[in-house]
Amino acid sequence: MVGFTIEGGATNTSRELWPDYMPENSHWYRLYFFGQEHRNFFGEAPQLGVVIASVKPETIEKDGKTNYRYRVIIRSKDGNHKTCLTTNKRTYETWMAHCQSVLEQIEPRLKDVELIPF
Repeated sequence: MVGFTIEGGATNTSRELWPDYMPENSHWYRLYFFGQEHRNFFGEAPQLGVVIASVKPETIEKDGKTNYRYRVIIRSKDGNHKTCLTTNKRTYETWMAHCQSVLEQIEPRLKDVELIPF
């Protein structure tokens, strides 16, 4: 079955529904976000329509040094954008306070859009 199940047993298997049907991101989300510390947001931007975004902080060890970054998925009617954004230790340690600015750096059309965590 492709689609979703609503509590109580109702189902919808339509491939026309958005954003409920997004198979290209489901693997990436399961691999890097599911069951790990991250934040999800939703909002509505004039140019993008409904937006769903996920932000996760990560540390990467390379050449004996610790590097910090955010892993991000932004889903909108314009498509799905997956990326990583490098940051510094100070920003990483307070990452929840910086989610909106991280998303705005990746997608400038999110500036001044209220993104609600869920």
